[in-house]
Amino acid sequence: MTVIDINNFDTYRFNLLVAKIANVKADYDADLVDQNEFLKGYRYNDNDRIARMILGDIYSECGYDAAKANSKFLSLDSTQMLSYIKKAVLESASADHWYTYEKQW
Repeated sequence: MTVIDINNFDTYRFNLLVAKIANVKADYDADLVDQNEFLKGYRYNDNDRIARMILGDIYSECGYDAAKANSKFLSLDSTQMLSYIKKAVLESASADHWYTYEKQW
C-alpha cells in the first residue's frame, strides 16, 4: 500500500475513515491472543497514515485517476471499507513487527 496525499479526496469522509480505523483497532486489541505478533509501533499508531494508505490503495486500483478514486472512496459501504481497514492495519502492524527485529540484527 502507498501512503498518499489526501488533497484529492473528500475531507469529511477521510475524517470519518480515521475514526473508524480507531474503532477497528480497538476491536483488534480486545481479540489479540499473542501480543508479540502484533506490535504497536509508529505505523500502527498513526491512524491518519493508515487512512492515507487506504486512499493510496484505492487510487492505484483506479489507475491513478484522482477523480475515479475519490468517486470510489465515496461509494464504498461500511463492509467494503472494513476490508480496506483490516488490510492496512495488519500491514502497518506487520511492518512494525519486522522492523523491530530488523533493528536487533
